[in-house]
Amino acid sequence: MSNAETIINDAKVAIGDSADIDGEDQKSIIAWKGIWKPLSVILGVFLIFFWLPIDNSRFTGAVIESLALTKWYAREHVILCLIPAFFIAGAVAVFVSQAAVMKYLGAGAGMGKGPALALLLAGPALSLPNMLVIRSVLGTKKTAAYIILVVIMATISGMIFGHFFA
Repeated sequence: MSNAETIINDAKVAIGDSADIDGEDQKSIIAWKGIWKPLSVILGVFLIFFWLPIDNSRFTGAVIESLALTKWYAREHVILCLIPAFFIAGAVAVFVSQAAVMKYLGAGAGMGKGPALALLLAGPALSLPNMLVIRSVLGTKKTAAYIILVVIMATISGMIFGHFFA
């Protein structure tokens, strides 16, 4: 085999050409079945960023406002929720014995799965920072309706869950 044929065959192997080279069937080096999904995700993200309307003042204003709202929420959440929660958890750990906590909140206390689910659904939805954000965005009347609907939906979900999985 000449030097030129060797270079051409090496090039075909490098690009994954499965053509017959010297009578042998060569397999592709690239595993297309395993790479097409990540490759299409990368291509899709690239195309989204390629066509972002950065020059549009409405788009940039929305991005800046969303970041400002996130910053405000993070500050309010830390000040109004996390710091008091740390103090309460520290006070409970120092002043209340573990046996007393397990007596009222442990497995033998008897809280069913339905009320537990209702508490888990309604607790985060009715947190103080969440209420402040909803009130500032939607107003007082819609926030009151939100609170009522959360309580109703958590109660109904807890009753249904408690009925079927108790």
